Amino acid sequence: MAYISPGFQDQHELMNYKKEYLYKKIVGTKQFIDRSYRHEISLDVLMNEANISKYHFVRLFKSIYKITPHQYLMSKRIKYAKMELENTDESISSICDKVGFNSIGSFCNLFKKVTGQTPLEYRNAKKKIDVDRKKSPIRHIPGCYALMHHPF
Repeated sequence: MAYISPGFQDQHELMNYKKEYLYKKIVGTKQFIDRSYRHEISLDVLMNEANISKYHFVRLFKSIYKITPHQYLMSKRIKYAKMELENTDESISSICDKVGFNSIGSFCNLFKKVTGQTPLEYRNAKKKIDVDRKKSPIRHIPGCYALMHHPF
């Protein structure tokens, strides 16, 4: 007969506990990334946060979120960089630092890879859309919405 840890009825209950424990560790680490994306975060830091081996941590994270921890971190940083570009006039290098990139070159390369535009092109395109919306707001209402609410 196999040994079962005290407090568990059977092997199945023990396995479910372990799965839940690991899931909570991975979710906690994702929340750590969400809070700390602006700081330098290495795989070692994340592994220590989860208290799981690197290989196991990356495999579990990817099985839950469908991307690696590094991809998640980069997507988080790009998301906040886009918000900064849209809502502030801060310099590109300042935004780069603010969202956690160490190099403006790597920031610009990744930003272009993700969005298809450099940070400056992205900002200028968003500003142009805002100006156009102010000039003729009706052009920016989806056609189906306009047709439904147009008095004929």
